[in-house]
Amino acid sequence: IIISLGVNDIFLCKSDREVDRLWKNDIYPYMRQMVAAFREADPQVHIAFSTITQVGSQDAFGQNYQCRQNRWRWRLNVDRYHRKLFRVVKELNVGLVPVYASIDGEHGFPTVTETVNQRSSELCQRQSNALHPSPSGYAQIGDVMYCYLRHDPIC
Repeated sequence: IIISLGVNDIFLCKSDREVDRLWKNDIYPYMRQMVAAFREADPQVHIAFSTITQVGSQDAFGQNYQCRQNRWRWRLNVDRYHRKLFRVVKELNVGLVPVYASIDGEHGFPTVTETVNQRSSELCQRQSNALHPSPSGYAQIGDVMYCYLRHDPIC
């Protein structure tokens, strides 16, 4: 079982304190409950948590979320989340799927063609979604999950 958590939980956090509060009150307790429930149903089950994926450009953040979130704060949130996740993976004796390393942050997200700026007729490609990959980006995520399942000695 590969479980992906955290993206929507920490997305709009504006500080480390918010990420810590969500982790302590919501994310971590549910992680423990899920692992316990799966192991109760099947003691032989192999469970892994995935890291959060790489994200698109600041242009994509602006297009999707205007001023509600930016790439820099999101990266801080993800770093904080991952540091906590890495400790819990060891504590709960579960696997870790490094999805973060699988997706091409430059070419793994949808793009749009638009003018370089309002005064120019020159066109450029810009990312249009900061969090949701393009089909090739999703395929890259699938590749790393497949490799994890295929090569993990427990599976």
